[in-house]
Amino acid sequence: SGVEMLTGDVAEYEKALIVYEKMLAFEMDHVQRSNIERKMGECCLEIIKQKNDLSICERAIAAFEKALLVYTKERHPIPRAKVMRDLGFAYAAYADHANRSKNLKQSILYLEESLSIFSITSLPQDYAFIQNELGGAYRKLAELESRQENGKKAVEACKAALRVYNLKDSPQQFAATMARLGSCHLTLAQAANAADHAKSCKEAIVAYQEAIQVYSPVNSPMQYAAMKNNLAIAYLSLSETEDKSGNCRLALAACQESLLYKTREEDPQAYAASQNNLGNAYLALAEEDEVEEN
Repeated sequence: SGVEMLTGDVAEYEKALIVYEKMLAFEMDHVQRSNIERKMGECCLEIIKQKNDLSICERAIAAFEKALLVYTKERHPIPRAKVMRDLGFAYAAYADHANRSKNLKQSILYLEESLSIFSITSLPQDYAFIQNELGGAYRKLAELESRQENGKKAVEACKAALRVYNLKDSPQQFAATMARLGSCHLTLAQAANAADHAKSCKEAIVAYQEAIQVYSPVNSPMQYAAMKNNLAIAYLSLSETEDKSGNCRLALAACQESLLYKTREEDPQAYAASQNNLGNAYLALAEEDEVEEN
Protein backbone atom coordinates (compact mmCIF):
# COMPACT_ATOMS: atom_id res chain seq x y z
CA SER A 1 0.00 0.00 0.00
CA GLY A 2 1.04 3.63 -0.51
CA VAL A 3 2.65 5.80 2.15
CA GLU A 4 0.03 7.13 4.55
CA MET A 5 0.16 10.86 5.21
CA LEU A 6 -0.36 11.38 8.94
CA THR A 7 -2.78 14.07 9.97
CA GLY A 8 -1.45 16.55 12.53
CA ASP A 9 -3.36 14.84 15.29
CA VAL A 10 -1.94 11.35 14.75
CA ALA A 11 1.57 12.74 14.47
CA GLU A 12 1.13 14.68 17.75
CA TYR A 13 -0.13 11.59 19.59
CA GLU A 14 2.78 9.56 18.23
CA LYS A 15 5.23 12.19 19.51
CA ALA A 16 3.52 12.08 22.92
CA LEU A 17 3.93 8.29 22.98
CA ILE A 18 7.69 8.66 22.46
CA VAL A 19 7.90 11.14 25.36
CA TYR A 20 5.95 8.81 27.68
CA GLU A 21 8.16 5.85 26.67
CA LYS A 22 11.23 7.86 27.72
CA MET A 23 9.61 8.84 31.03
CA LEU A 24 9.16 5.17 31.95
CA ALA A 25 12.95 4.86 32.17
CA PHE A 26 12.98 7.12 35.26
CA GLU A 27 12.54 6.02 38.86
CA MET A 28 8.94 6.50 40.07
CA ASP A 29 6.34 4.81 42.24
CA HIS A 30 3.79 2.29 40.95
CA VAL A 31 0.91 4.74 40.74
CA GLN A 32 2.93 7.33 38.77
CA ARG A 33 4.05 4.58 36.40
CA SER A 34 0.43 3.42 35.99
CA ASN A 35 -0.67 6.98 35.22
CA ILE A 36 1.90 7.12 32.41
CA GLU A 37 0.86 3.70 31.09
CA ARG A 38 -2.74 4.91 31.08
CA LYS A 39 -1.81 8.09 29.18
CA MET A 40 0.04 5.96 26.62
CA GLY A 41 -3.05 3.81 26.18
CA GLU A 42 -5.18 6.94 25.74
CA CYS A 43 -2.81 8.24 23.03
CA CYS A 44 -3.11 4.89 21.25
CA LEU A 45 -6.93 5.11 21.37
CA GLU A 46 -6.81 8.58 19.78
CA ILE A 47 -4.57 7.20 17.01
CA ILE A 48 -6.96 4.23 16.52
CA LYS A 49 -9.84 6.66 15.87
CA GLN A 50 -7.96 7.91 12.81
CA LYS A 51 -6.03 4.82 11.73
CA ASN A 52 -6.92 1.52 13.30
CA ASP A 53 -3.98 -0.83 12.83
CA LEU A 54 -3.14 -4.05 14.62
CA SER A 55 0.09 -2.91 16.32
CA ILE A 56 -1.45 0.23 17.85
CA CYS A 57 -4.36 -1.87 19.25
CA GLU A 58 -1.88 -4.28 20.83
CA ARG A 59 0.08 -1.37 22.26
CA ALA A 60 -3.05 0.20 23.77
CA ILE A 61 -4.11 -3.07 25.39
CA ALA A 62 -0.62 -3.74 26.82
CA ALA A 63 -0.45 -0.22 28.32
CA PHE A 64 -3.93 -0.35 29.86
CA GLU A 65 -3.41 -3.86 31.26
CA LYS A 66 -0.20 -2.73 32.99
CA ALA A 67 -2.06 0.26 34.47
CA LEU A 68 -4.83 -2.05 35.70
CA LEU A 69 -2.38 -4.08 37.80
CA VAL A 70 -1.93 -1.10 40.13
CA TYR A 71 -5.40 0.49 40.10
CA THR A 72 -7.29 -1.57 42.67
CA LYS A 73 -11.06 -1.49 43.17
CA GLU A 74 -10.63 -0.35 46.77
CA ARG A 75 -8.00 2.39 46.40
CA HIS A 76 -8.48 3.66 42.83
CA PRO A 77 -12.09 2.90 41.78
CA ILE A 78 -12.48 5.76 39.25
CA PRO A 79 -9.11 5.41 37.43
CA ARG A 80 -9.71 1.63 37.38
CA ALA A 81 -13.17 2.05 35.82
CA LYS A 82 -11.74 4.45 33.22
CA VAL A 83 -9.08 1.91 32.25
CA MET A 84 -11.74 -0.83 32.08
CA ARG A 85 -13.81 1.36 29.77
CA ASP A 86 -10.80 2.16 27.59
CA LEU A 87 -9.78 -1.52 27.45
CA GLY A 88 -13.31 -2.20 26.21
CA PHE A 89 -12.78 0.29 23.37
CA ALA A 90 -9.32 -1.08 22.58
CA TYR A 91 -10.51 -4.71 22.42
CA ALA A 92 -13.43 -3.71 20.17
CA ALA A 93 -10.92 -2.11 17.76
CA TYR A 94 -8.63 -5.14 18.06
CA ALA A 95 -11.56 -7.40 17.09
CA ASP A 96 -11.44 -5.81 13.62
CA HIS A 97 -8.02 -7.42 13.11
CA ALA A 98 -7.88 -10.70 15.04
CA ASN A 99 -9.92 -13.32 16.99
CA ARG A 100 -13.10 -11.35 16.31
CA SER A 101 -15.44 -13.28 18.61
CA LYS A 102 -12.95 -13.64 21.50
CA ASN A 103 -11.94 -9.96 21.44
CA LEU A 104 -15.54 -8.73 21.21
CA LYS A 105 -16.37 -10.82 24.30
CA GLN A 106 -13.37 -9.34 26.09
CA SER A 107 -14.50 -5.84 25.10
CA ILE A 108 -18.01 -6.53 26.46
CA LEU A 109 -16.61 -7.84 29.78
CA TYR A 110 -14.55 -4.69 30.35
CA LEU A 111 -17.31 -2.29 29.26
CA GLU A 112 -19.87 -3.98 31.51
CA GLU A 113 -17.49 -3.92 34.47
CA SER A 114 -16.84 -0.19 34.00
CA LEU A 115 -20.60 0.46 34.33
CA SER A 116 -20.39 -0.37 38.04
CA ILE A 117 -18.78 3.08 38.45
CA PHE A 118 -20.19 4.92 35.41
CA SER A 119 -23.82 4.72 36.44
CA ILE A 120 -26.72 6.66 34.92
CA THR A 121 -27.11 8.62 38.18
CA SER A 122 -23.47 9.48 38.88
CA LEU A 123 -22.00 9.95 35.38
CA PRO A 124 -24.86 9.89 32.84
CA GLN A 125 -22.83 11.01 29.79
CA ASP A 126 -20.14 8.36 30.36
CA TYR A 127 -22.85 5.79 31.07
CA ALA A 128 -24.60 6.55 27.77
CA PHE A 129 -21.36 6.53 25.77
CA ILE A 130 -20.37 3.12 27.20
CA GLN A 131 -23.86 1.67 26.62
CA ASN A 132 -23.75 2.83 22.99
CA GLU A 133 -20.34 1.14 22.51
CA LEU A 134 -21.71 -1.98 24.21
CA GLY A 135 -24.60 -2.00 21.73
CA GLY A 136 -22.10 -1.97 18.88
CA ALA A 137 -20.02 -4.80 20.37
CA TYR A 138 -23.07 -7.00 21.03
CA ARG A 139 -24.37 -6.39 17.50
CA LYS A 140 -21.04 -7.47 15.96
CA LEU A 141 -21.01 -10.53 18.21
CA ALA A 142 -24.62 -11.35 17.23
CA GLU A 143 -23.50 -11.56 13.61
CA LEU A 144 -21.03 -14.29 14.63
CA GLU A 145 -22.95 -16.30 17.26
CA SER A 146 -26.14 -16.51 19.38
CA ARG A 147 -27.79 -13.98 17.08
CA GLN A 148 -31.03 -13.69 19.02
CA GLU A 149 -29.52 -13.48 22.51
CA ASN A 150 -26.74 -11.05 21.55
CA GLY A 151 -29.06 -9.08 19.27
CA LYS A 152 -31.45 -8.50 22.18
CA LYS A 153 -28.57 -7.38 24.42
CA ALA A 154 -27.45 -4.98 21.67
CA VAL A 155 -30.95 -3.45 21.51
CA GLU A 156 -31.10 -3.16 25.33
CA ALA A 157 -27.72 -1.39 25.48
CA CYS A 158 -28.74 1.17 22.82
CA LYS A 159 -32.03 1.80 24.62
CA ALA A 160 -30.10 2.33 27.86
CA ALA A 161 -27.98 5.01 26.12
CA LEU A 162 -31.20 6.64 24.88
CA ARG A 163 -32.32 7.13 28.48
CA VAL A 164 -29.64 9.86 28.51
CA TYR A 165 -29.42 11.04 24.89
CA ASN A 166 -32.35 12.97 23.47
CA LEU A 167 -33.11 14.94 20.33
CA LYS A 168 -33.13 18.32 22.09
CA ASP A 169 -30.03 18.22 24.32
CA SER A 170 -27.69 15.85 22.46
CA PRO A 171 -28.91 15.58 18.85
CA GLN A 172 -25.69 14.11 17.37
CA GLN A 173 -25.35 11.39 20.03
CA PHE A 174 -29.10 10.74 19.83
CA ALA A 175 -28.95 10.27 16.05
CA ALA A 176 -25.84 8.04 16.15
CA THR A 177 -27.41 5.82 18.83
CA MET A 178 -30.73 5.67 16.96
CA ALA A 179 -28.85 4.61 13.81
CA ARG A 180 -27.08 1.89 15.79
CA LEU A 181 -30.38 0.80 17.35
CA GLY A 182 -31.87 0.45 13.87
CA SER A 183 -29.00 -1.81 12.81
CA CYS A 184 -29.38 -3.88 16.01
CA HIS A 185 -33.08 -4.43 15.21
CA LEU A 186 -32.17 -5.53 11.67
CA THR A 187 -29.59 -7.98 13.02
CA LEU A 188 -32.31 -9.36 15.30
CA ALA A 189 -34.77 -9.59 12.39
CA GLN A 190 -32.47 -12.05 10.62
CA ALA A 191 -32.88 -14.58 13.46
CA ALA A 192 -36.63 -14.16 13.94
CA ASN A 193 -39.80 -16.01 12.92
CA ALA A 194 -42.17 -14.25 10.48
CA ALA A 195 -44.11 -12.22 13.09
CA ASP A 196 -41.00 -11.12 15.02
CA HIS A 197 -39.17 -10.46 11.75
CA ALA A 198 -41.77 -7.89 10.66
CA LYS A 199 -41.79 -6.32 14.15
CA SER A 200 -37.99 -5.97 14.22
CA CYS A 201 -37.94 -4.50 10.69
CA LYS A 202 -40.57 -1.92 11.67
CA GLU A 203 -38.62 -1.00 14.81
CA ALA A 204 -35.49 -0.54 12.66
CA ILE A 205 -37.43 1.75 10.30
CA VAL A 206 -38.68 3.88 13.22
CA ALA A 207 -35.14 4.17 14.62
CA TYR A 208 -33.64 5.22 11.26
CA GLN A 209 -36.43 7.78 10.79
CA GLU A 210 -35.63 9.21 14.23
CA ALA A 211 -31.95 9.53 13.24
CA ILE A 212 -32.84 11.22 9.96
CA GLN A 213 -34.44 14.09 11.90
CA VAL A 214 -30.90 15.15 12.81
CA TYR A 215 -29.09 14.29 9.56
CA SER A 216 -30.38 16.81 7.03
CA PRO A 217 -29.28 16.49 3.38
CA VAL A 218 -27.84 20.02 3.62
CA ASN A 219 -25.79 19.74 6.83
CA SER A 220 -24.98 16.01 6.91
CA PRO A 221 -25.31 14.66 3.36
CA MET A 222 -23.13 11.57 4.01
CA GLN A 223 -25.08 10.52 7.13
CA TYR A 224 -28.39 11.35 5.45
CA ALA A 225 -27.47 9.13 2.49
CA ALA A 226 -26.36 6.34 4.86
CA MET A 227 -29.67 6.47 6.76
CA LYS A 228 -31.66 6.37 3.49
CA ASN A 229 -29.58 3.36 2.43
CA ASN A 230 -30.27 1.68 5.80
CA LEU A 231 -33.99 2.42 5.41
CA ALA A 232 -33.88 0.76 1.98
CA ILE A 233 -32.37 -2.39 3.57
CA ALA A 234 -35.05 -2.37 6.30
CA TYR A 235 -37.93 -1.94 3.80
CA LEU A 236 -36.51 -4.71 1.60
CA SER A 237 -36.24 -6.98 4.62
CA LEU A 238 -39.82 -6.14 5.67
CA SER A 239 -41.03 -6.90 2.13
CA GLU A 240 -40.04 -10.55 2.73
CA THR A 241 -42.85 -10.97 5.27
CA GLU A 242 -45.49 -8.38 4.36
CA ASP A 243 -46.73 -6.05 1.60
CA LYS A 244 -43.97 -7.03 -0.79
CA SER A 245 -44.90 -4.58 -3.52
CA GLY A 246 -45.45 -1.56 -1.20
CA ASN A 247 -42.28 -2.10 0.82
CA CYS A 248 -40.18 -2.72 -2.30
CA ARG A 249 -41.38 0.62 -3.67
CA LEU A 250 -40.44 2.35 -0.40
CA ALA A 251 -37.02 0.66 -0.57
CA LEU A 252 -36.61 1.86 -4.15
CA ALA A 253 -37.46 5.46 -3.25
CA ALA A 254 -35.05 5.41 -0.27
CA CYS A 255 -32.23 4.04 -2.49
CA GLN A 256 -32.78 6.66 -5.17
CA GLU A 257 -32.80 9.38 -2.51
CA SER A 258 -29.58 7.99 -1.02
CA LEU A 259 -27.84 8.06 -4.41
CA LEU A 260 -28.59 11.79 -4.84
CA TYR A 261 -26.03 12.47 -2.09
CA LYS A 262 -23.39 9.88 -3.01
CA THR A 263 -20.90 9.72 -5.83
CA ARG A 264 -18.70 6.86 -6.94
CA GLU A 265 -15.63 9.12 -6.52
CA GLU A 266 -16.39 10.41 -3.02
CA ASP A 267 -17.37 7.15 -1.33
CA PRO A 268 -17.06 4.18 -3.70
CA GLN A 269 -18.08 1.54 -1.12
CA ALA A 270 -21.22 3.35 0.04
CA TYR A 271 -22.12 4.13 -3.58
CA ALA A 272 -21.74 0.45 -4.51
CA ALA A 273 -23.85 -0.63 -1.51
CA SER A 274 -26.68 1.70 -2.55
CA GLN A 275 -26.50 0.52 -6.17
CA ASN A 276 -26.65 -3.07 -4.91
CA ASN A 277 -29.75 -2.31 -2.80
CA LEU A 278 -31.32 -0.54 -5.78
CA GLY A 279 -30.77 -3.67 -7.89
CA ASN A 280 -32.25 -5.87 -5.14
CA ALA A 281 -35.35 -3.65 -4.90
CA TYR A 282 -35.93 -3.70 -8.67
CA LEU A 283 -35.47 -7.48 -8.72
CA ALA A 284 -37.89 -8.07 -5.82
CA LEU A 285 -40.45 -5.78 -7.48
CA ALA A 286 -40.12 -7.58 -10.82
CA GLU A 287 -40.64 -10.94 -9.10
CA GLU A 288 -43.73 -9.59 -7.35
CA ASP A 289 -45.17 -8.23 -10.63
CA GLU A 290 -44.63 -11.64 -12.23
CA VAL A 291 -46.51 -13.37 -9.39
CA GLU A 292 -49.40 -10.89 -9.75
CA GLU A 293 -49.54 -11.43 -13.54
CA ASN A 294 -49.74 -15.20 -13.09
